[in-house]
Amino acid sequence: MMGPQRVTPSEASTRTSKGIRVVVLDQDPEVRAQVRAAITDEHGFAWVGESQRWTECEALLDRFVPELLIAAVNQVSPQFRTNWSSSVFPVVVALRGEDDRLGTGDGAYDTLLVPLEQERLCGLLARVRFEIYRRKADDLSVLLQRYMAYSTKCDRYLSSFIVDNEGGTQEVAVEQVLCIAADGNYVRVHANNVEHEIRETLTGISSRLDPARFARVHRSFIVNLSHVLDVVGKEGTSAFVRLSNGMEVPVGPNYREEFANLVSNRDRLTA
Repeated sequence: MMGPQRVTPSEASTRTSKGIRVVVLDQDPEVRAQVRAAITDEHGFAWVGESQRWTECEALLDRFVPELLIAAVNQVSPQFRTNWSSSVFPVVVALRGEDDRLGTGDGAYDTLLVPLEQERLCGLLARVRFEIYRRKADDLSVLLQRYMAYSTKCDRYLSSFIVDNEGGTQEVAVEQVLCIAADGNYVRVHANNVEHEIRETLTGISSRLDPARFARVHRSFIVNLSHVLDVVGKEGTSAFVRLSNGMEVPVGPNYREEFANLVSNRDRLTA
């Protein structure tokens, strides 16, 4: 019996660049040859490998990450069959014999009866092409939505402050800011051991800072979480935040519990 055809890395590279990648699994070499011929003749598809045992097929799936798997359903791992889906890859077409029960291909995109009919095989490839493009379009849509959501969020928050400096202006990155203190209609931004004054209210500037990076700890103070060393209790119920430069910032009683949770979550994530 003819064994599965092996594919060299250079051959695989050439084939995978031509179109939709296809892997075939079946014990019968004639079935594999018929499917391979149809794939080779069909524009937009690229045959990348075939196998007669599941272990070999699994290696091909890991190596080439095909969009289409045409496989004898009774040879596929039960665990792999449970993951068949209408939204993820590969699209699975199940091969079954006339004596196989109708339910053996349940969960696969479609089934092909063996011995194969060339007309049905070609028609199925046309449908599969559309299905693969649909799934790729869905994946692209999800990626675009995530990109837009992330882009909007990034644009919403400040990445730097423009401050006065010796008659001109300079840009101070938010990463350099240790804390921000209220001072009437101004705020004082502490960064790199320098204090910068900006005409803005603490509430106004707080709404433009990333809450994953900055926290309000007092009605008059915002701190950069990445510069917080610890939270220390003082006499009675008072507490303060110790920053990386040694500066101490009071924690107001109305902010204490929420801020303690933020620091605890930060410590768990960075542990």
